[in-house]
Amino acid sequence: MDKRICRRIVVAMVSALPLFTPGPLAAAEPLELSLRRALEIALAANRNLTISRLSYEGEERGLDAARAEFELKVVPTTTFGTLSNNALAPNATGNNSSIGAQLTKKLEAGTTVSIGPSWNRSGDTRNETMNLSVQQPLLKGFGSEVNLDGVRRAQFTIASAGRALDQARVNTALETIATYYEVIKQEQLARLSDTLAERLRRHAIVARSKERVGVATPMDTYRAQIYLKDAEDSANQARNAYESAKNQLKLILNLSLEADIKLAPPPLPELHVQNLEQEAVRQRAELVQLRAEIEEATRALQVAANALLPDVSVRWNYGQAVAAQPVFAQFLPTTQRQSSVYLQASSDLYHTAEKANYRRAELRIESLRVSLDTKSTDIRRQVKQQLALLDEAKRRIVLRMEQIRQAEGKLALAEVKFAHDMADNFAVIEAEGERQRARANLFATEAEHAIGIYNLEAISGHLLDAFPERLPRSSGN
Repeated sequence: MDKRICRRIVVAMVSALPLFTPGPLAAAEPLELSLRRALEIALAANRNLTISRLSYEGEERGLDAARAEFELKVVPTTTFGTLSNNALAPNATGNNSSIGAQLTKKLEAGTTVSIGPSWNRSGDTRNETMNLSVQQPLLKGFGSEVNLDGVRRAQFTIASAGRALDQARVNTALETIATYYEVIKQEQLARLSDTLAERLRRHAIVARSKERVGVATPMDTYRAQIYLKDAEDSANQARNAYESAKNQLKLILNLSLEADIKLAPPPLPELHVQNLEQEAVRQRAELVQLRAEIEEATRALQVAANALLPDVSVRWNYGQAVAAQPVFAQFLPTTQRQSSVYLQASSDLYHTAEKANYRRAELRIESLRVSLDTKSTDIRRQVKQQLALLDEAKRRIVLRMEQIRQAEGKLALAEVKFAHDMADNFAVIEAEGERQRARANLFATEAEHAIGIYNLEAISGHLLDAFPERLPRSSGN
C-alpha cells in the first residue's frame, strides 16, 4: 500500500478519536451539611460513640446474668458410692448409685425450693424417690434487698454506662460544633487571604506601571512585590488550614476523606435555659452520677450490715420412695416416707472481713458526699466563668466591628491619596492588611462566642436540647 494512503488513514483515525472518547466524568456533587445535620451524622456514626454504645450493650448482658440466679433451673444429679445405712431402705447395704434431676427455684426473699425424682440402687434394692426441700434463711441472706444485690449492682452499672454514653454524645456534639465552626472560619479566612492577594497583585501591577512613567519609585514596586508574596503564602496556608479542618470534621462524622463537603452557615445560637446554675447542678451528668453512686453506696451499706448477722436458716426436706415400678407405681403408693425439719446456725465470732467491708461502705458514702459538694461548687464556678467569657466575647465583637470600620476608612483615605500621587503605596498596603486582620479577628471572635454558648448549654446539661428540634438521645438514659 502506498505510504501516502497509509498516512491519510492514520490521520483520519486519530482525528476520529475525540468522537469515540467519552467526555470527562461529571464531578460528584458535594455533600451539603448544616450544623444540625452534621450533629445527627456524628451522633449516629462517630466511631468513639460506637465503642461506647457497644460497651453499654455489653453491660446489659451482665444484668441478664444476674437475673439468671432467680430463674427456674434444671439440675441433673448422680451419685456413686458405698452405703452402710439408708433411711428409706434400712436393710440395704453395699454399693449405692442414683441418678435424677432437680427443679430448683430461688426466690427474691432468699427461699430456695427444690423438687425432683431420682432412681436409686442400693445393693440389690431398687427404688424411685421423689424429693422436695425448702430452705429459708432467717437472718443473714434474708430479704430481697440482700438477695437482689447482684441485680441491683448490674442495674447500677447499666445506668452508669448509659450516663457515660450520654456524656460521650455530649462530648462528640461539642467536638462537632467546634470543628464545624473551625471549618467555617478557615473558609472565610481563605477567601479573605485570596482577596487580599488579588488586591496586592493589582497594587504590584499599578506600582510597576507608575514606576515606568516615573510617578512611583522602585521602592514602591519592591514593597508591593514583597507584600504580595507574603499574601500569597498566607493564602496557601489558609487553604491548607481549611482542608485540614474539613478532614478533621470528616473523621468526626466517619466520612471518607475523599468526600467533598459543603457547609452551610450555622444559625446564630441562643441560650434556651434559665436559672443556669440550678439547671447545671440538677442536670449535669457528673452530679447525676455522683448522686446515683451515693444511693448505690447506701444500698451496699445495708447489704454489708446484713453480712454481719449470724447465718441462721430453716430447712424442710420431704422424700417419698416406692419400689421399682413403672412411673412411680401409679401416683406414688407409699412404701417409705421421710420428712425432716431442722434449724441450721453458724457464725464467725469475729467477722473481721465483714466489719472491714462495712466500714469501707461507710467511708465510701462520706467520700462521695464530699465529692458531690465539691463538684457542685465547681460546676457553679464553671457557669459563672462561662457567662463572663460570653460577655467578654460580645464586647470584643463590638470592638472588632469598630476596627473594621476604622480600617475601611483608613483604606479609602489611603487609596484617594495614592490615586492623586499624594502618598506612596505603603499606606494602602498597610490599610489593606489591617482590614484583613480586623475581619479575621471578627470571624474568630464570632465563632468563639457561638461555641461559648454551646459550651454553656453543655455545662447546664442541655446541649442536645439547644436546637429547634431535640436531637435523639441514647437509650441508656
